[in-house]
Amino acid sequence: MSTLYEYYNTGDDSTKVIYGATWGAQTFTPATAHKITSVKLKLCRYGSPGTITVGIRATDGSGHPTGSDLCSGTTDGNTLPVTPSNEWREITLGAGYNLSASTKYAIVARAPGGDLTNQFKWYRDASSPTYANGNQEDSADSGSSWTSQTAADFMFEDWGEPAVTAKTSSDTGSGIDAIVSLETPEAKSSSDAGSGVEGTPVPSAILVGSETGSGIEAFIARLLAALDTGSGAEASSVETEELLKDLFASELGQGSDSLTAKIEMPTKGGGMKLWI
Repeated sequence: MSTLYEYYNTGDDSTKVIYGATWGAQTFTPATAHKITSVKLKLCRYGSPGTITVGIRATDGSGHPTGSDLCSGTTDGNTLPVTPSNEWREITLGAGYNLSASTKYAIVARAPGGDLTNQFKWYRDASSPTYANGNQEDSADSGSSWTSQTAADFMFEDWGEPAVTAKTSSDTGSGIDAIVSLETPEAKSSSDAGSGVEGTPVPSAILVGSETGSGIEAFIARLLAALDTGSGAEASSVETEELLKDLFASELGQGSDSLTAKIEMPTKGGGMKLWI
């Protein structure tokens, strides 16, 4: 269910006509991070303005709309009430967009197919506006440049839903926050690495989640110790794979049911790869 976030919806005393290359925008600054899914604007029409497009854009250092739409939607301007009647028209913004708190954005409205006798009007407060986190913006060149009207605010409502945060594997109960990958981009001999495994490349990097609580650090240590046998790497990949299975069973415990392990041993001068 949608929630009303930023808004300025009372005190309107005039309108701004929008058509063709004449665009209008209202900047706003969310107090709370959320996903904006629609906006409601107080509008009316004169003639037949055609399709009205409304988009959410970022703002630049001067507070003007900038870039392309982060999300957008359209409505049939020909179905708006004829002035002086008006309507709070809701425009759904496609898939929406996640807005950051304390960041200024702009609601940009236009009717490219309109003209002087076919336009829509956006209601505003141009005498005593009180929305402190944004203002009206005007463009006469289809959004290429903007002029701030700091003494006016358009009527608007920002509707959306709470921002969704990404879940980690610790939230899902797996007990492992990251996939572990061991790969040797450059083969190193035992004399370089001090491994005691003649001619066998050793891992050059180990990526392990330190807060998994799974004992995986001990697993890695045991694996490397097992490989460092001084045997000249006579052990086959099959034997090593069996070792991995045993180590998973003993070190990872519950939560490892869906995990599999595979080791690819080099046939000649390559690097060892461990996929978990």
